Amino acid sequence: MRLTCESPAHGGAFVARSEKGVVFVRHALTGETVQARITDIGPKNRYYFADAVAIDTPSPARREHPWVQGNSLLTDEERAAATGVKELLGGMEYGHIDPATQRAYKTDTLRTQLIRLGGISPDSPLITSLTVEPMPTKDLTEGDLSWRSRVRYTVVKTPSGWRIGMYPHQSSRAVPVIDFPLAARELRQLNLHELDLHGIRQVDAALSSRAVSSFSSP
Repeated sequence: MRLTCESPAHGGAFVARSEKGVVFVRHALTGETVQARITDIGPKNRYYFADAVAIDTPSPARREHPWVQGNSLLTDEERAAATGVKELLGGMEYGHIDPATQRAYKTDTLRTQLIRLGGISPDSPLITSLTVEPMPTKDLTEGDLSWRSRVRYTVVKTPSGWRIGMYPHQSSRAVPVIDFPLAARELRQLNLHELDLHGIRQVDAALSSRAVSSFSSP
């Protein structure tokens, strides 16, 4: 399905319109024309969900996605060749967008929600002065990556043992995760994906001001 994407929507998708109705397209940007694959249908076929799988007209704000497992432009075979896992994971929906544009989209989305759901006047200083800024303590050498100081993983069974896992978008079946670029560098250096976690249901990795800690729950 060929679509032209419009404004950003809540949850990391972008609104597009087709003969079938409204389509919420993930992994796209405003103004892009994309080839999209339908992934789900809303109640009474009133709207649809889709992933952009090829870009016909790219936005200047598009960049290469820094996470192989979150890159919808790769095929299942390409993701499997790089990581051993073919599934497309959620959790980094704006990874293909440059940081400044990400913040602009998030600002617009937050303003819209405060006006529509919070009943705040569009002329309120809270709305007109609202902007999303980088975290003041963020190490700018990492760009917009490696900022999450706490990450929670589930544990999944694989042919090579029990490994940390995450969920594909709107899926209840977790799959192994090899890396998560939003996690703090110190957490990524733990190489949790290499551990056999037999008997463990969930792993919490947290970074304090003094040390790195990894917690597991049975």
